[in-house]
Amino acid sequence: MKKEKEEKEKVVLMNGELATSEWFGAIVRYLFGLCKKDFSFYYNEKELRKNAIVGYVLKLMMLLIFIAVAFYFLKE
Repeated sequence: MKKEKEEKEKVVLMNGELATSEWFGAIVRYLFGLCKKDFSFYYNEKELRKNAIVGYVLKLMMLLIFIAVAFYFLKE
């Protein structure tokens, strides 16, 4: 019983992270498209994989930039 509950919690957490990646990806693609197409063009079932990849890369870049800035300020 306890193991099943932990697995369900893990799935919920993974879904949350995937959802943020999809949203970030859709927003980035929308902005790089210069808002010419409707947002629903980028955020739909067909485009979720592309959005997740773009969002995941964006989150990794933001993390690396944060770490670099933290090291920069810690050295001073």
